Amino acid sequence: MSKFILIVTTFNNHFSFFARMKRAMNKLDYEPIFLTNKHSIFLEAEKEGLSIYKIHKGSKLSSEIDISEAFEIAKGDLSFSNGKTLLSNVCSVIESLNVKYNFEYIFLWGGVRLIEYVASQEAIRYGIKTVFFELGNFPGKIFVDPKGTNAKSLLAKKNVLINSPDMQPYELWKGEYLNKSLASHKVPQSSSVASIDVKKNILDLIGFKLKGYSQNEPILRLDKLKNKLMRRFWKFNYDEVDFKNSDYVFYPMQVSDDAQLILNSDVDNSGALVEISEYAKKNNLEFLVKPHPAEVDFGYVKKIEKLKSELGFKFVSYNTIELIMNAKKVFTINSTVGLQALILEKEIQCFGKALYKDFNTNQLAAYVTDYLIDMDFWGNGEITTENISFILKRAELQ
Repeated sequence: MSKFILIVTTFNNHFSFFARMKRAMNKLDYEPIFLTNKHSIFLEAEKEGLSIYKIHKGSKLSSEIDISEAFEIAKGDLSFSNGKTLLSNVCSVIESLNVKYNFEYIFLWGGVRLIEYVASQEAIRYGIKTVFFELGNFPGKIFVDPKGTNAKSLLAKKNVLINSPDMQPYELWKGEYLNKSLASHKVPQSSSVASIDVKKNILDLIGFKLKGYSQNEPILRLDKLKNKLMRRFWKFNYDEVDFKNSDYVFYPMQVSDDAQLILNSDVDNSGALVEISEYAKKNNLEFLVKPHPAEVDFGYVKKIEKLKSELGFKFVSYNTIELIMNAKKVFTINSTVGLQALILEKEIQCFGKALYKDFNTNQLAAYVTDYLIDMDFWGNGEITTENISFILKRAELQ
């Protein structure tokens, strides 16, 4: 008799990743049950023969869950009153589904958006084991944690890494990773930075307006469409710098609406640029900045370009690993570049709540080779029963 796993998913690429788990889950006698508020995801799941339910409007169920720090509310995309309505709708559908399926696990991406956050709180209420997923900093790896992602994770709150792993697998991985990164350093998310999936957006809009789905953020916003369209044709004005023969500090910008900036840092890109500029001037160093390739907020970019003129830093587009290797110091809020700097044994300063900022070499090795799970988010490859078993085992950590 199958046991059931609830998978709460609100983004199409997250759904595709989770959908690839079904075959391996079934081999282990688990059946995934999907829950979404997006009509495009609902239709895709039905097409693939998956069991899926929608978060619908109309619930009168009350809940005391605090949603003040949910990403959409902190960002300003959702009013508190609409957030309370969505909270009620999520609690209602999870309550009814859990009566039917008696879930053993809930799988969530990130856990910071309101729907996923509420689902994680409901899991605590019903005694359901929760697993949070996030991109794993490096190609082919996924971050999986029982308490949350980034600063909310068990790893950040209670270091559960093995302090003395066999260093050989890490050294082999490190060599291969650096060689590939030096040859080509492309952020996977950047390939879709200017893409607009109009069909899926229209389907979701139909879902919100005509089919009773509970909405958590605006769809087809004119400012977002404008930014994406402009991003197709507009390029950063990069500076030519002989960085291999320069003394400089390096700062890689993060996407301006990154949840980690909004929820897990008191400093945004602008504030970091001001502080680093003062450090660079005090220490007679150049200041090189690499804009994030996935940034689409055109107005924000113009603001940063104005700061560039005021503070005197330079925009560069060179290979990130090479920029780290030659830097005197690397600054970050909490991006993957901080981990890359640790791998290269560079001095770093983190402005945000980066879970890795106090890693020693052994802990870094354990994080890469033991804690991150070898799974490819971006591909179509098979997810194995070994992967699923490892994920379920991770859910047992306390």
